[in-house]
Amino acid sequence: MSTRARPPVAWSHRRDLTRRGVLWLGLRCDIRCKFCYDNHVPASEKGWLGADDAIKALEKFRFYYHNEFVDLMGGEPTLHPAILGIVAHAAKIGLRPTVITHGMHLAKPERARAFAEAGIHDFLVSIHGIGDTVRAIHGRGKNNHARQARALAILGREDFDSCAEFSWRVCGVRVVRSRAWVQAARRMQAAAARLSICRSIVSRARRTSTGAAMCWPAMSG
Repeated sequence: MSTRARPPVAWSHRRDLTRRGVLWLGLRCDIRCKFCYDNHVPASEKGWLGADDAIKALEKFRFYYHNEFVDLMGGEPTLHPAILGIVAHAAKIGLRPTVITHGMHLAKPERARAFAEAGIHDFLVSIHGIGDTVRAIHGRGKNNHARQARALAILGREDFDSCAEFSWRVCGVRVVRSRAWVQAARRMQAAAARLSICRSIVSRARRTSTGAAMCWPAMSG
């Protein structure tokens, strides 16, 4: 696997608002993160947004609001049955699509390649721990940490750049701060650097009166 050099840092004092839309594709997910407020939503209400409705939303983002980027969220959006078509349509109309994901379904090269060919702009991969901590936080799954590490390695390979007509990258790793992994945070940051991940976001989780955990950025690098 080749290692890409990080681009030079470009400093600017100019601030521009990102013209970015956010589209929730549904709340279905195959893990049950301890801090996730979606766990309080009945399973019967966790359906998918229909592909036609998703396309209409993307069209409105682009041609009414003149957005240039779109975040595709869930649930776990890589499970959506029409996710590749949704990504492809966003890219086609000039909306650069980001998929926010736990990443485990990208641990197969052919799956990652399919997203590249569809026109993915980048991924924001949520990492909540390493080793056995991941399984404890996720509440479901097997070999979760290994699958996430494999996915990040695949996404970081330089050969995927040639699969699409543009340069794409892993946008960042999002980690949610909990006692279970605080001591491992530095190792996670080091792993992100080794995989040429250009940004990491650390979020603090606070329990609300309903038992849900609300998260917000605490630091980035």
